[in-house]
Amino acid sequence: SFIPGISPLIPITAILPVVFILTVNAGRDLITDILRFYDDREANSKTVTIIDPMKGEMIKIKSKHLKPGDIVYCEKGQEIPADILVLSTSNDSPYAYIETKNLDGESNLKPRNVPSLISNLEDDHLHNEEIDVRFEKPHKQFTFNGVITYNGEMMRLNEKHMIYRSSVLKSTDFIYGLVLYSGLSTKLHLNLRKTKSKYSKMQKSLNIMLISLVILNQLSVYGITIGSILFQQF
Repeated sequence: SFIPGISPLIPITAILPVVFILTVNAGRDLITDILRFYDDREANSKTVTIIDPMKGEMIKIKSKHLKPGDIVYCEKGQEIPADILVLSTSNDSPYAYIETKNLDGESNLKPRNVPSLISNLEDDHLHNEEIDVRFEKPHKQFTFNGVITYNGEMMRLNEKHMIYRSSVLKSTDFIYGLVLYSGLSTKLHLNLRKTKSKYSKMQKSLNIMLISLVILNQLSVYGITIGSILFQQF
């Protein structure tokens, strides 16, 4: 298509469609990235309630300022702003109930329980308690292993004691939770990935046929050109 002596097309007419397609694809990716940026900024600007570690009072901060060790207060219907260990729940039992639709698409309620070692702690004194929690480095799997120590006693922790970021608190008026992972270290962020383009079998077949035709066309053009040159010489 780019050989003036052979091609019936002006080169620019062959280039423009390709440039148009590439521009549209680049624009679509740019819009997706911009929308993701604004979603992240909105999520980081949400106000959350934590316990002031010095005064023991409830204070409000932006979720982007949450850090491991903060004790966060969440109410029913609220999205959990970080990956937290359940410290206390408003229910008579040591269980809180969550919906994880934003994480795995499941709408059924899942129970999460307060570690039995600290299930009798008073909410008003949580910030004064000496609780030691040791846990693994952040990873993508929705599992958890850790150890909690309180009053010289030790207990193993697992994912049943954890509520991950973007889960929604249900059937529970409120909970207190200890932030273990925040920001880029949360399961939600670690599992974020760009959506891969999905192609049907027909689209894949058409792409292969198109590529084959282009290659065959180019080989034919070069073959005819070389043959014409040789014919003129001999």
